[in-house]
Amino acid sequence: MPKKWPEYLMIAVACLFIGYGTGAVITERKRLITFDKTISLQWSGKESYGGNPCGAHVYVVPHPKGYAVRARIYKSRILPISQDCGDIGYTSTPEEAAEKWAIIRWETDGLHIGTGTNAYFLPRAKIEPHP
Repeated sequence: MPKKWPEYLMIAVACLFIGYGTGAVITERKRLITFDKTISLQWSGKESYGGNPCGAHVYVVPHPKGYAVRARIYKSRILPISQDCGDIGYTSTPEEAAEKWAIIRWETDGLHIGTGTNAYFLPRAKIEPHP
């Protein structure tokens, strides 16, 4: 056994902590709102969802079909609690996505994003409650 094995162990533990911290930061940054890709962002009223305002964020990301339009619901203005709605549609340009999914409406039955045949609806029952 090497004489300096405690030093090697400390270096290994420090490297693990640095790797874990870096991974956690990168993962959290991916979940944050990116305004350069945002189509629309709107908060519900306080009375809408049990006294907790919810935010709906609609954004685009590159996709083999052009751009994927995605949605995420934020459960709090302060805490980073969110629910991913996944892909709600596909377009060839961000401008086309903005035309189809820029309108967000918080109604008593749930969340409505977009209009016409491209509209996305998430029933109120499927919106996870705030912890």
